[in-house]
Amino acid sequence: MSTRFEKLQEWFSHPLNLLVGFIASVASILSIFLYFHSIENRELSFLTQPVRATIVKSGQSSRVKVSSGGKELTGDVTAVQIAFWNAGKRPIRKSEILEPIIVSIGADHPILEAALKKVSRELTHIRIDETELARGEVSLSWDILEKLDGAVLQLIYEGDASAPIKVRGVVEGQGSVSLQDGAKMFLTQNERPPRDRWWGVAPLIVTAVIALLLVAELCFSNRSHRTPKQFLLLIVILFLWLIIAAMQAWKYFGTSTPFGF
Repeated sequence: MSTRFEKLQEWFSHPLNLLVGFIASVASILSIFLYFHSIENRELSFLTQPVRATIVKSGQSSRVKVSSGGKELTGDVTAVQIAFWNAGKRPIRKSEILEPIIVSIGADHPILEAALKKVSRELTHIRIDETELARGEVSLSWDILEKLDGAVLQLIYEGDASAPIKVRGVVEGQGSVSLQDGAKMFLTQNERPPRDRWWGVAPLIVTAVIALLLVAELCFSNRSHRTPKQFLLLIVILFLWLIIAAMQAWKYFGTSTPFGF
């Protein structure tokens, strides 16, 4: 038994073998990433523009007057843009929408106008149903959405910029869809709460420090005192660091839209 441990210790004590272990860890993570990246799925995504535009602010004098149905509006009037697109690799056809895709602001915030400001390709035939604007709802439909196909929907509604926006509907193979708030996702580092900023980098810093301490101990300690557990622990920590770094990179680069926000 001791002979086996000695051979294992000798194998791990060689820098080249340690490098091979590290490369194997990187290759394992890369293979997992490529596997999930190759999976074909439908992924209908919705994202609000980070900033909403206030057209009319109640209580403030303005030369801009907004009327609906011949009646002048005295409350807040706000505009918001919502991007929606197929982030998956499989196309989403009209027949694969199991429940209508509806964008809703609520009956307390009637929609005054709904329009498509940008469309990825005309052949998608994206349409909006305006029959329920008074209830604060817009229904979306299309013939087909292939990868990165979609549009930017602009809504002008009665209410301020804090009015909650929801999306409901079901796509075959994806289930229910949801909307992500761009105002929360695209905060700058200075705008993010300190706690959120630290939670993003703390695991990377902690694992990197532990790995450096282990490397220093292995480099400066007597070779006879090195144990296989130390090398195994170092490889495990480096492997965890790579996983955390990959997750952070996926989170950072996976939030952009095909429409520039």
